[in-house]
Amino acid sequence: MTRSLTLIPPDLSSLDAALEEMRGRAGDRHLAITDHLNLPAVGEAVRKHGPQSQAKQDGNSPDIVVIWEADGERLGRHLMEFLDRDNLHIIAPETERAGLGKAIFPISPPKAGTHLLLKLLESLGYRPGYSAVDHPQPGRWYYLEYLNAHTRASDFFVDTVRRSVHGNRLHPFGKMPSLFLYRNPLDVVVSESSYYHQEGKTIFSGYLADLSTEERLLRLIDDPWLMGSIRDRMGAYAAWLDFPSVISVSYEELVGAQGGGDDKEQSDAIWSILLKLQLSGDVDAISGSIFDKNSPTFAKGRIGAYRDAFMPAAWDAFNALNQDFMRQYGYATDGLFSDRRHERRRRPLRLDADLEFDTQVVVDADYMGYFIGRQSGLYMAVPIGQSFSRSPERIDGSSLEEVKFRIGLAVTGGSGA
Repeated sequence: MTRSLTLIPPDLSSLDAALEEMRGRAGDRHLAITDHLNLPAVGEAVRKHGPQSQAKQDGNSPDIVVIWEADGERLGRHLMEFLDRDNLHIIAPETERAGLGKAIFPISPPKAGTHLLLKLLESLGYRPGYSAVDHPQPGRWYYLEYLNAHTRASDFFVDTVRRSVHGNRLHPFGKMPSLFLYRNPLDVVVSESSYYHQEGKTIFSGYLADLSTEERLLRLIDDPWLMGSIRDRMGAYAAWLDFPSVISVSYEELVGAQGGGDDKEQSDAIWSILLKLQLSGDVDAISGSIFDKNSPTFAKGRIGAYRDAFMPAAWDAFNALNQDFMRQYGYATDGLFSDRRHERRRRPLRLDADLEFDTQVVVDADYMGYFIGRQSGLYMAVPIGQSFSRSPERIDGSSLEEVKFRIGLAVTGGSGA
């Protein structure tokens, strides 16, 4: 089973080169073309490279499919028609929605596989950008907030909205895709109990350090004083599952057989991500690079660890919790995989339009003595008390970082204007 997606510049010479290269790798395969622009030259370019047949979604459909569509949203829908196909190579043009043409936000609860998530993004071709910026650079991943992937939905959409200028509507979330990795809460709490008490691993290790293994697990299942319950901790991330700009995938899908999972589940999950993000990539190559069995934490990363770790008292404590969070994530107490994984694989990615405010938005009322505003994508700063329209000291920039840098130069004697 092999699947790949190749995005090319939308011109005939690139299509010809891609077909030539694909023929070299795939051998004498049947071709199919789905030309949604009805361009005779595209059909002619494909016909030069071998026999063709109709593009179907069953097991007898061609091995190489060319999908020619210029609109990114429509191309995304056509790509998802091939979600269930195995042994398939797709060639399609790059559009404004092409994956590496945008940044991406990784999100995951603690102990749900953040290292695996970042390794996946690396394998998909994204480079680290780390801290979120006003204008994320294409092809990089950024944390939504601060310097970790553990942004609770309740924090981002309640606390941050309350603290941020204009209700945080300037944040690029929604206009960029996010990738949310979740994990069976039963395995999450077991992983927490084997890690959080270790000195130097967490600032709160002393709260758990003197407990026995059983006591530690029980406290992390339901702690009324500091940690809250595992329902509280996992529930704070559950809303990410319902946002159309967020691709949700489970840890159990991604680890494959070497992590105690299933290689077909892994392949299907990665294929879905490639199609949604419109990213060039080979599923087999990516699958082989994201889970390192030589890692010192390999054994701890295997799924289903709760089956050996949970004692009767732990089961009693866990089952006493409201199980709504388990249903939301799709897990049962006697299973390994989320029952909602197929539903989530099929959900299309939908991004917000890149709208700009016509009216002026206050960004910072006092930054080093300057008032900063934004209007129609442009950042402007003037000394407090001066007018944007008349100030000779006005500073303009395409990003907040640029304007703040130039304010710093102006204040310290450099040339900011």
